[in-house]
Amino acid sequence: MNLKQNIFKNATSQWPAKFQKPKQPSLPPGPKPWPIVGNLPQFIKHKNETSASDWIHSLVKEMNTDIACIRLGNVHVIPVTCPEISREFLKKQDAVFASKDRLPWPLINSDEGGLVNLRVAARNYCSNVMRKILFSRRYLGEGKADGEPGLDLDGHEKIVVKATRVMEKYQDPIIEDRIRQWRDGKKVDPQDLLDVLVSLTDENVQESDFPQLNYVKACAREAFRLHPISTFNPPHVSVTDTTVAGYFIPKGSHVVLSQEGLGRNPKVWDDPSGFKPERHLQGCNEGEQVVLADPELRLLSFSIGRRGCPGVVLGSSMTTMLFARPLQGFEWSIPGKQAAIDLSQGKGESFLAKPLLSVAKPRLPPNVYSFLT
Repeated sequence: MNLKQNIFKNATSQWPAKFQKPKQPSLPPGPKPWPIVGNLPQFIKHKNETSASDWIHSLVKEMNTDIACIRLGNVHVIPVTCPEISREFLKKQDAVFASKDRLPWPLINSDEGGLVNLRVAARNYCSNVMRKILFSRRYLGEGKADGEPGLDLDGHEKIVVKATRVMEKYQDPIIEDRIRQWRDGKKVDPQDLLDVLVSLTDENVQESDFPQLNYVKACAREAFRLHPISTFNPPHVSVTDTTVAGYFIPKGSHVVLSQEGLGRNPKVWDDPSGFKPERHLQGCNEGEQVVLADPELRLLSFSIGRRGCPGVVLGSSMTTMLFARPLQGFEWSIPGKQAAIDLSQGKGESFLAKPLLSVAKPRLPPNVYSFLT
């Protein structure tokens, strides 16, 4: 081979590497989608048989993966059950996944009658009230740039405003009078729950006791791990194409972190199905407090990132108080001849299928319960 042939061969051998586009990472593993509809047929079939969340979790387990891709129509749904990948979504690339799904306003605004999920409606109402209390902001007013309704076409705001005025009319004078009595030292009425909220000074568990209640908080944290409020967190929508954990995540993908998958991941938790509050006390030094939130996302009691829960402190305090006072004030037992508590879960959720009933027997002096009478 002469010199000219050598030069030509060396030059042409570099063309593919120089001019070829870099290979795009593949999507996360998932069931093979149909054209146009994607995995909607499988989704609908299994939803009728069990539940959507059960199908997604069984799919992730069957594929032995911590991240998957399920295409519903033209939307890529990305379920995640691994803390490391979850942190990459909500911490490392938080800005990319800070968007949320748009509300189905045409469906909400429909004039046709239909079934209403009152549980969802009540949760939305309570959420709006909490936002109003904490931030003096509401979500039933002016329209937002991300597609939320701008006009009160369905009359919801009018109804809520009217109900709020009625409540304020009857409750505000009572609350203001009670605050005045405490401030002036002229408290004459028997103590009630309102006094507890106003004064927060009685013989029951107080927030000042929280540093000594690490085991109680560990129990609450373990309950959040095993029985989260919802199976998945609200979707985080990607605003641009990106790569996470070596997989391609297209723009518009809906990333949902599995609260159940994170909390019961056998790679993270020893005996993941067992109730062991002590696991949350390990590594907790003397004087250090157990917190309900987990920034490492081994469990998802409160979300983090730009769309993280704004009421972590309030929610943690309410949970601790709600758990501590009944434990302090009563002895609890199984009712009647019931042999054991049925711990079976409801369909598609981590709550008990049947309401929890228990017998409460006072264990403290009567004066401690005076605020309840």
